[in-house]
Formats: sequence, C-alpha cells, structure tokens
Amino acid sequence: FPNVRIEQGFRPLKILTIDGQVFSGLANREAGIVHLQTNAEKRVSIPENEIEQEQPSQVSIMPTGMLEQLTNQELADLLAVLKNAK
Repeated sequence: FPNVRIEQGFRPLKILTIDGQVFSGLANREAGIVHLQTNAEKRVSIPENEIEQEQPSQVSIMPTGMLEQLTNQELADLLAVLKNAK
C-alpha cells in the first residue's frame, strides 16, 4: 500500500501551469526552474514564473500492486538489496 505513507524525499509534486497543463513527479529546483521527473524516461522543466499552483501529491510514485508482479525469488533478491543498502 504505497500511498499509506510517503517519505518526504519521495513525495511527488503536482504542478498546474498558467496555460492549464498539469504535471506530477519528483521535483528538483535550480535557478528559477522546477525539474520534474515524471517517469523513468521523462523529465519536464518548468520555469517558476509559468507555475500557477503547486502542491504535494497524495499519490506515491511507487505503483500499487508491485509485489504481485514479482516472483518469490525476485522479492527475496529485492529484500536482500534493501537490507544490504543500510
């Protein structure tokens, strides 16, 4: 249940631009530009002066049902990687 608790560094930002576009992703700010990583392959850069509204998203970037897609061995491998990362 990834949406139950979202860690601060992984909470997506939802942005509405002045021209009505909506983007959501992990944000990084630099020199008046918000860079949003919207998915693994796509990054959007939005000048701050083009942002109408922004707010933290209540939806995690981790897909729901991820564990159901993994085999037992893949899950064991994932847990081993996470355990060793500490």
